[in-house]
Amino acid sequence: MDLSALKPAVYAPGPAATVHLDVSRRDAQGAREVELRWRALARQLTAAGAPAALQDRLAEVALEPTGLGGQVARSVVATDAGVVLDDVVPGELPADSAHFGPIAHLMPWVRLHADDSRYAVVHVDHAGADIDCVDGSRLAHTSERSEGGHDVLHKVPGGGWSHLRYQNRVADSWERNGAAVADDLDSMVVRHRLDHVFLFGEPYSRSVLHQHASRRLADRLVDLDQIQGDRSVDEKTRAALARDQFERQRSVIEELHRRQANGDGTVASGFASVVAALRHGAVETLLLLDRPESTLELMAGEQAGQLGRERHEVTDLGAADPFTDRADEILLRGVIASDADLELLATDHDVALRDGIAATLRFATG
Repeated sequence: MDLSALKPAVYAPGPAATVHLDVSRRDAQGAREVELRWRALARQLTAAGAPAALQDRLAEVALEPTGLGGQVARSVVATDAGVVLDDVVPGELPADSAHFGPIAHLMPWVRLHADDSRYAVVHVDHAGADIDCVDGSRLAHTSERSEGGHDVLHKVPGGGWSHLRYQNRVADSWERNGAAVADDLDSMVVRHRLDHVFLFGEPYSRSVLHQHASRRLADRLVDLDQIQGDRSVDEKTRAALARDQFERQRSVIEELHRRQANGDGTVASGFASVVAALRHGAVETLLLLDRPESTLELMAGEQAGQLGRERHEVTDLGAADPFTDRADEILLRGVIASDADLELLATDHDVALRDGIAATLRFATG
């Protein structure tokens, strides 16, 4: 997943105050409810030692209306340098949370964004297509109409040579319009960096679009008609995105198993091995079973690569003032700082990871 938005929060000198807050305003009482939820978090920050000035920075941002309806969550991180993360996303938090300490707590943000994907939903007909693009945050939408300009579109009953010629012209218009839509979609894949293109609409037009799709477009094209059940387009889109996420993670797991079988040294398994690999900047992809209830902790220092299970491991790396924090938060900081990738695995994956953690490596660490 793309963790680049978290880099300012990782690199800003601590201490950091972090809140993840339900900011939904579903009715007239919404603003009041958000304020009450903020006050509960502010009490937690005060108890943890967060200065009043830092809390004021958070409150100014966290209580600002988002202008969005429905279920909405907000993640805000502030340090002495100012607000270093402010992210609003449609979604539901399991619970509001607040933290004050040496590093920002960012795992709730990761969970909110675990299924992020850039995609387009395409309603195709004989004249062209209506195209809605959605970015990874699910907030930015762009709508476009693609038309081929060939307007002999309707077949009519009849007979004779002239009628057959007219029918052929209609079929040719459909074909050319479908080819034009395919060209436009191919350009949009590049322009919007689309991961998926979901297709529905008139059956013959869908078939034409498949025929004219470039390899790049074809690799991303998903025909929603292939998803069974009497569900809406939105429901089928969500089902397709969930299936793709599961398949992507299964592919990462299979790659992990393949490397383990090869024995080439580019796999780390268990906390000790993964922590050592992060210290070397060797992690390519971290696989972590999602366990929010875990109480496992690690030691860390001022730099993201200073981490270990024991204090001496961290001081030996030059840390002047080691601290203890949640293991998943310290691991996440190391992943972001080393430009590694993260796959947060749900427990429905049939995978056994020692300590619930493993990693594929860029190079063998010995």
